[in-house]
Amino acid sequence: MLMNIIDWLIDHLEVPQNSEHIKRTKTRLYKKRIEWVKNFWIIAGLIMLVFPHPAFVVMLCLFIIFLSFAFLDE
Repeated sequence: MLMNIIDWLIDHLEVPQNSEHIKRTKTRLYKKRIEWVKNFWIIAGLIMLVFPHPAFVVMLCLFIIFLSFAFLDE
């Protein structure tokens, strides 16, 4: 269902599918990095459950967001 919505948006907004940035997201290395980021978030979520202090949770979220962007950047 989600993929149908995404495909509809791509078609409706006429997003080009042959750009360099789109091609990069189809590579094996990028998909492996996505798996790493997913694992970062799972581990961070477990840490947040162990230490549920609001300030710690916010700081850990911000740090994981930074790591996600830095790791997935070209």
